Amino acid sequence: MGQPWRVLLADDDAGVRNSLAALLHLDGFATEEVGGGEEALRRLRNCSSSLVEKGLNGAFDLMVLDVHMPDLTGVEVLRRARRELDWALPTLFVSGEASTELHEEVKSAGGFRLLSKPVMPEDFRGSVRDLVSTFLLKDGN
Repeated sequence: MGQPWRVLLADDDAGVRNSLAALLHLDGFATEEVGGGEEALRRLRNCSSSLVEKGLNGAFDLMVLDVHMPDLTGVEVLRRARRELDWALPTLFVSGEASTELHEEVKSAGGFRLLSKPVMPEDFRGSVRDLVSTFLLKDGN
C-alpha cells in the first residue's frame, strides 16, 4: 500500500469513534477523528483550501460517517462536500437505524454502504476493504 490510506472518521459517540478508529489502525489506515458533522465539514474545508494552493487532490482518501449526528447528518456532510468542495470521496456510513429509506438516502447521496450499529468488526473491516478495492485501487495503486 505504501502510504497509508487517510480516513476522515466522524461519529458523535466517542466509544464508537474510538472502536472504528482502532479497527482502521489495525488495517494500516491513518485516521483523523472528529465528533460531529460540522467539524467534519470544517476539516474538509480547511484541507481543501490549503491543498488547492499546493496543487494536491485531498487530505483524505475516504470517509466513515455516522448518519445521525446532532449538528449535521453524515449524508449532509457528503452532499455538501460534493457540492461545495467538489470532492467525491468514497464514503462508508454507520447508523443505529438501518431502514430501507435510509439505505436509499445513503445511496442517492453517493454513499458506498450503510452498516448498522452495533457494527460488527469483520463487517466493518470487510466493507472498508471493499470500498478501497472499488474506488482506490485503480490505475495500479
